[in-house]
Amino acid sequence: MTLNHGRGRTTSGKPEFVLPSERPYYYAWGGDNRMYAYTRGEWGLGGSLPSGGNYTVRSGTVQFILAIIMIPAAVLSLVVLIAAVVSLNWIVMIFGLVCTALFAAAPYIGFKAARNEWKARKARRLKGLPKPRTSVGDDEARQYFFDHPEAGPEITPENFPDAKW
Repeated sequence: MTLNHGRGRTTSGKPEFVLPSERPYYYAWGGDNRMYAYTRGEWGLGGSLPSGGNYTVRSGTVQFILAIIMIPAAVLSLVVLIAAVVSLNWIVMIFGLVCTALFAAAPYIGFKAARNEWKARKARRLKGLPKPRTSVGDDEARQYFFDHPEAGPEITPENFPDAKW
C-alpha cells in the first residue's frame, strides 16, 4: 500500500500518514474560474494534474470509444499468438503474448474508467458541481477557501492533509 506524500496532524500534534483513499476531498478548478471540493466518487476521470499525470481522455464517451477500438487489436494479437505457438516461433510468440496482454487490458481499463466517469457525472449533477478541469494542491486550495469561506469545506488538517500547517 502506498502512502500519500503529505501528512495530516493528530490531536497530539504528531504527524500521521494519510492514504489517498482516506482523503475527504480533492480540489480542482471548475470551468467558471471557481475552485471546488470533490469527493472521491465525484472526481471521475478528474482534472488534469499540473505534473502531467492522470487520464489524457477526459470524456467518458471518448474513453468508451477508445476501449471498443482496442478490442480488434486484442483479437488480432491473440491470432498472432496462436499462429506463433503453432509454428513454434519463439520471438513472435513472446511478441504476441505481450501484445495480447496489453491490448486485452486496454478495453478493461477503458470500460472501467468510462463507467466510473458516468457514475461521477451523476454524483456531480446531484450536487450541481461542474467537471473538474485542473487539479489543485492542498496549499493553494486551503488559501482559496480561506479567502472564500462560503465556497468550500471547513479548513481543518483532515480536509487538507497535504497542506503545510
